Amino acid sequence: MNLFIYITSLVLLFTLSACKKKQKLDECKPFTHTPSEVNKKMNGITLWMDEFAPHPNDFQIVNDVHANWVALVPYCYVSSDTGGIDYDRQNYWYGFTLDGLKQYITDAKAKGQKVFVKPHVWVESGAPGTWHGDLNFSSEANWRKFETTYFDYIQDIIKISDSLEVDAFALGVELRSFVANRPSYWNMMIDSCKQLFKGQLTYCANWDDYTQVSFWNKLNFIGIDAYFTISSAQQPTIQACKNGLIPIKSTLKNFHDQYNIPIVFTEFGFQSRDYAGFQPWNGSYNNNVNQIGQANAYKAVFETFWEEDWFGGGFSWLWHMDTNSLNGLSPIDYSPQNKLAETVISDYYNQ
Repeated sequence: MNLFIYITSLVLLFTLSACKKKQKLDECKPFTHTPSEVNKKMNGITLWMDEFAPHPNDFQIVNDVHANWVALVPYCYVSSDTGGIDYDRQNYWYGFTLDGLKQYITDAKAKGQKVFVKPHVWVESGAPGTWHGDLNFSSEANWRKFETTYFDYIQDIIKISDSLEVDAFALGVELRSFVANRPSYWNMMIDSCKQLFKGQLTYCANWDDYTQVSFWNKLNFIGIDAYFTISSAQQPTIQACKNGLIPIKSTLKNFHDQYNIPIVFTEFGFQSRDYAGFQPWNGSYNNNVNQIGQANAYKAVFETFWEEDWFGGGFSWLWHMDTNSLNGLSPIDYSPQNKLAETVISDYYNQ
C-alpha cells in the first residue's frame, strides 16, 4: 500500500463533517452476533505513528472506538540496490525511531491495549523496485547486504517489543519477492526470533499471495492484508458485499484447515469513495466521496467473519491520533474517523 497519500493529501476537515451529516448507512440494522465471540477476537485498529511524540492521552481514541488491540507500524528504508536497510533515522519522524516505538508501546500498554508490532519497509527513490513487494536485488551480494541489515532491524525491534511485553509481532509486511526468492532466510529468521520473543509471531502477506508463503506452519497465526475486491457496485449494499465475500470466506476457511491456526486480517479497510468494495488496495481508483459504501463494506466484513471460530480478528486501516494529520487527509482516505464507518466499527467492537 502506498502510504504517501497520508502525508500529501491536503483537504479541509469541514468536508468530512459535511459528508457525514448528509449520508446515512444503508440497511442500518443492529448486529446479530454473539458478544462473547466478538470479544475473543483481535478487534484492532492500526495507528499512524506521527512526526512528533504523542501525548499519553492521545491513545484514548483506541478505547473510544472500543478496540482491544492496536497495531503499530515502525518503518525502515531501502533507497538503493546496494545499501541495504536504513532505520532509526534521527531528526526524522519521531514515530519511526526506536525511541518513538518504545513510547508508543508504553503508552498503548498504559491504556490497557494489547499491542501488535508490524515493521514495514518503505521504498524510496533509487530502490530496486517501486513497491516493497517487488524488491529484487541485482546480485547475490546485494541480496545478502539487504538480508543482513533487515535481520539487524528486526532483531532490534523484536528485542524492544519483548522487553515491553508486546503481544504479537510480524516478521515482515507484504514482502512478496523477498519471501518467494529467499525461503531459507525466512526459516532462519523465524527460528532466531522465537528465541527472543515470548508473544505471538506472524507474517503479513498481501491479499493475493498468502498461498505462496511456505512457513505458516512455524507461526502462531496467518496474517493477511485483506484488500480483496468484494463488490463492483458504485455504492455497494451490505448484502452485495456479503455476497462478494462468500467465495473469499470459503477459500480462506479451506486454507485455514491446512494449518489449523487462526487467520487474522492484519490490515483491512476501504476508502470512503464510490466503488469502495472494488480494488480497495488501489488508493487512486476513484475520487468521488461516498461514506455509505465504506460503511457497508466494513459491516459486511464483520458480519461475514467475526463469528467464525477459525478467524482471529483484524486491524482496521488507518487511524490518526494527531489532529493535524487527520485534518489534512483527503475525504476519500482510508481512515474511518469522523465518518459513518467509525460508528460501524465502534458499535461492533463494543459488544
